[in-house]
Amino acid sequence: MPALKEDQGLLTLHPTLRRLIDEFGNRPDVLEGIESNIGTYSWIGSRTEYHEQYVEPIRELAAHPTPAVRSWAGRMAAKLQDAIERVRDQDEELDAERDI
Repeated sequence: MPALKEDQGLLTLHPTLRRLIDEFGNRPDVLEGIESNIGTYSWIGSRTEYHEQYVEPIRELAAHPTPAVRSWAGRMAAKLQDAIERVRDQDEELDAERDI
């Protein structure tokens, strides 16, 4: 199951994933499993785009009624931002090496 779904040009959490979060978001093992799923991927090109696509759908969970989900969403958003910055740095280093 994909974690995201395109809806009128915007990426949102897949309805099945959203339902899992809504029903079982108080369980750490469920949130850890979702995080692992998001972190397991194959991608062509810069990984920045991969991480960026999750930022807004995860940030939307900051208003979730379940405190554990809100907390997890905050941690996930920070991890995504860190990954984006790290990958951008790596991309810049690779570009610089290619220019030598």
